[in-house]
Amino acid sequence: MRSFVLLILFGLAGGTFAVEPLYVQPLLAQTRDADQRAEARRKLNEYAEASRLPLLKEGDPDEIRIWVTWANFRADTIGYETEGYVFEANNARTCRIKYPHSKSTPIKGSCARLRKATVYPPSAFELEALANLSGRELDCGVSDGAWLEIDGVYKGHQFSLGSSNPDQCLDDGSKVVAKIMAHVLR
Repeated sequence: MRSFVLLILFGLAGGTFAVEPLYVQPLLAQTRDADQRAEARRKLNEYAEASRLPLLKEGDPDEIRIWVTWANFRADTIGYETEGYVFEANNARTCRIKYPHSKSTPIKGSCARLRKATVYPPSAFELEALANLSGRELDCGVSDGAWLEIDGVYKGHQFSLGSSNPDQCLDDGSKVVAKIMAHVLR
């Protein structure tokens, strides 16, 4: 039986106490089964194709693609939005994914070059740490927020992993993802 822990974060906002409950289910990083890996690969390939990026494959040069999807409640969306961060050799881009109003399959994406001063790509050490988490689903049960699909090639080997709300999770894998995202999203 999984136990649930209620964490309450207190903070001062404009002289008043703000209380935000987060429901956390402590889980270890789980390895994706074959169906989950196939579904993740399908989604990663859809993001790449919509954004006119080549599909990643074994033997490619080092590259990392971090696709961040977050919940929203706007009437003009399907309930979420996706943005990608693509880092290769000396190139950094961000890609916005567009969805048809009622479907979860991306219809198109557009990418733009990021200015180097605004973003810090993952270091070789961080890229290796992500590659070592390949096939994992990092999730501690936090509801809503953001979920990530990470696709990459490191030293010629393709890898991918998923991570939900890494900034809210305490496992080592989530801490690595949260650290990388903290400087990617500056």
